[in-house]
Amino acid sequence: MLAGRWEKLGSNDLEPVFKYCTHISELNINLCQNIMDSQLIALFANNPEFCSSIRNFDIGETMYSDKTIAKVIRLLPRLDELRMNETYASSHTVKAVAETQGMLSTIELFDCDVTADDILTLFTSCSMLMEIGAPYSLSEELEDKVIEFDMERCCELYFDHDDDYSDDDLLTEVIHDVMYL
Repeated sequence: MLAGRWEKLGSNDLEPVFKYCTHISELNINLCQNIMDSQLIALFANNPEFCSSIRNFDIGETMYSDKTIAKVIRLLPRLDELRMNETYASSHTVKAVAETQGMLSTIELFDCDVTADDILTLFTSCSMLMEIGAPYSLSEELEDKVIEFDMERCCELYFDHDDDYSDDDLLTEVIHDVMYL
């Protein structure tokens, strides 16, 4: 797994890693702040062998644009787990995931600008999807739409906690909001 203090690294620091470490399966760039959108896209676009090895990708809590996140996702052909919590991911990003990540088993979109229909799109497009982490704001709307899902396929849908709750309420909230689709 490649993870680190991303706020201290720039794209020049990572070029050798992307070029020569072609068997890394997990990449966590959570909190990355020193790599510009165009530099991030170039790192991935110029290193297809590295991209092919990545199975788990966390791009959470970054300031990358929706389009940048979507372009990077399109360059990662074999994702199993994807975490985009607290990013600018939106319907555009969900479309990229739905079109390219059919084998995805886990996705988290906490605090992202996605809709209930986006979550339904992921469920129907990613046939191996077993876990979906969705924004708390969608919990009621998705509970109403749960009937639309194929009940033979088991998929865990869970929500981040409501910011009005304390940390003590988090466990109760998670337990309450776990449901099987």
